[in-house]
Parts: sequence; structure tokens; C-alpha cells
Amino acid sequence: MEMDDLTGRLPFGQHLKNIRKVAGLVHRLDRGQFPLSVAAALLAAAEGYLALVLSAMVLNRVEQGVPWGEMAGLAGILLTVALLCRIALGSIRNDLEIRRNAIYSRFDMQQSRKLMEMDFSLIDSPLLEKIKSRIYKDNCWGAGIYTIFWTVDWLTGSVFNLAGALLLAFPVMRRVWHTKNLTAAVFLILCFLGVWVYAYGKMRVDQRTNALMVEEPFSTPEEKAQKADLIYEMASEGGFPYQ
Repeated sequence: MEMDDLTGRLPFGQHLKNIRKVAGLVHRLDRGQFPLSVAAALLAAAEGYLALVLSAMVLNRVEQGVPWGEMAGLAGILLTVALLCRIALGSIRNDLEIRRNAIYSRFDMQQSRKLMEMDFSLIDSPLLEKIKSRIYKDNCWGAGIYTIFWTVDWLTGSVFNLAGALLLAFPVMRRVWHTKNLTAAVFLILCFLGVWVYAYGKMRVDQRTNALMVEEPFSTPEEKAQKADLIYEMASEGGFPYQ
């Protein structure tokens, strides 16, 4: 890569190469990290949707006037499934936390070793200055290698939640289509639009937050404190994707 490109926008192909490189590094440090992340995301999504389906089944029986004694078995299944999912999810997340701490330590040691081996005669070179500028901007809004973990959690969780939502929404949409229920159709469309507006607004807030955090270092402690207060306020309102 040319020196002038170090602080410019990277092409999409370069982004893919960087993602594969970093993902490969994490996989080599711990081969169980990504499978466990996927399993945790799947369990988290399944827990919510299974509880929703079983709760709907209980409500249907209440509407039909089924005696409470006959519904006790279904209610017991609901509570058992929710408890087992919660126990399994907690165990996986605890294991992930231990693994991620170990990965962070190994990654930090690799970085320290590379720093020890670098040519310190180049420390003030223009090339290194551009590299340090990019590292500074990346570290201002990221969390180092933990950003990879959180991004994988967010992506896998989004995929499984979307799949569950579509799976449950399909029978509803089919019924609305066959019954020509205009009120229900308008309500569903408004719900979809509301979710899209929320997601788009949150993305814009994230972009603005990141832009504030990648600016040059503050000239005075007062400016730094003011900017920190503003960023904290934005984060408390949902500005950060990982809270």
C-alpha cells in the first residue's frame, strides 16, 4: 500500500482482506471463540422466540376456556425451556469471557514483541507518523481486539433475530394476505417503518459519536472534559452500539 493511502479511504476489497486477516488471527489464538459466539447468539435468539411461542399457546388456551389444571403442563414446559436456555447461555458467555481475556493477553504479548523488534530509527519518519495517526483514530472509537468480539456478537445476533422474526411473521403475513385485513396490513407496515427509522437514526448517532471521538487531541483539559461529557450523554441515549 502506498504511503498516501494510509490515512485515506480503503477500497472494499482491502477491507475484506483486513477482516479475513484479523479473523484468522483470532481463530489461531483460540479456535473455539467464533463457534461459541455463534452458539451464544443462537441461544439468545431462540430463548426469546421460544418463550414468545409458548406464551402465545398458553394465551390461546386461556381464550378457549381450557381449565388451568390442563394448562399446567404447558406452563411447566415454558418455564423449563426458558430456564435451560438461560443456564446454557450463561455458561457459554462465562466461557467466552475467559477465552476473550486469554486472547487479549496473547494478542497484547504479540504486539509488545513486535514493538521490541521494530527499527527505532524510523520512529520519526513520515510513514510511521501516518500509521500512528490511523492507529490513534481507530483506537479513539474502537476497543482494540474486543471490537472484533462485539462485532461478531452483534452480527450473529442480528442474523438469528431476523431469521426468527421472519419465521414468526410469515404465518401472520399470510393470514393478513388471505383475509385482506387492511387495518392489520397498515399496522404491520408502520411497525416495519418504525424499526427502520430507529435503526437509521441510531446509525447516524453512532457515526456522529465516532466523528467526535476521532478528532485531534484536545488542547486543554476543559475541552477534553466537555467533549467527554457530550460523548457520555450520547452514549447514555443509545449512541453506542455496544453498551
